[in-house]
Amino acid sequence: MSYDRFADFYDKLTSNINYAGYARRIDGIIRSRCLKRPDIVELACGTMSLGLELYSLGYSVSGVDISKNMLKYAEEKIAVRGFSIPVYNSDITDFTLPRKSGAFVCSLDGLNHLDGMGSVAACFRTVRRNIQNGGLFIFDMNTPYKHSRVLGDNSFIYELPGLYCGWQNEYRDEDCSVKITLDFFSRENGDYRRFRESFREYAYPENDVKKALIASGFRVLGTYDGIKNSPPGPRTERILYAARSI
Repeated sequence: MSYDRFADFYDKLTSNINYAGYARRIDGIIRSRCLKRPDIVELACGTMSLGLELYSLGYSVSGVDISKNMLKYAEEKIAVRGFSIPVYNSDITDFTLPRKSGAFVCSLDGLNHLDGMGSVAACFRTVRRNIQNGGLFIFDMNTPYKHSRVLGDNSFIYELPGLYCGWQNEYRDEDCSVKITLDFFSRENGDYRRFRESFREYAYPENDVKKALIASGFRVLGTYDGIKNSPPGPRTERILYAARSI
């Protein structure tokens, strides 16, 4: 999934997301676990909305994403803000950064785009290879409950200034995955043009994710109901994981 056209509309479609609140939650976890503020690498950083908020909190930040178009928008936003944030175009399951970092984060179900626990484990191993000993890995994943009961076979409509988006889901029970098809109708030069992107997201049981973390060289510190400071429950839609490299 390259997000070639999705990148053009991504910030509009995610304008309701509280990135500042998410950054404060990550900051709170880090402060409770670290004596000093580590540098942060954001995986599947997209247009760097979360990374910009973390940078504003005083962190040294960099980003990794497979989509060149997403990173183009990220670099434009970084330049406008006058920040110093390097970004790297790479697959999050296999990359090597110039130096090891003290923390990694991945938000808004970026890891759900990986096609199977084998790919998830490969990402975990890659993070372990690029993180300092004792570093923190904080990420979220959509839950099987969200895929089966919330996304399911449902459809959604988004109507924004100059943009109309139809979102259709097809749920597959055998691997708890959802095929998401997005039809964009974008106003350009007075007319509307249609673009389509389709991708599949996978959800994994919490215990399987924890086992993969442990096998990759991490110790699980805690799991939370999204960015709340409470444990996940049976209807949690997104689990936030915190782990430390050992």
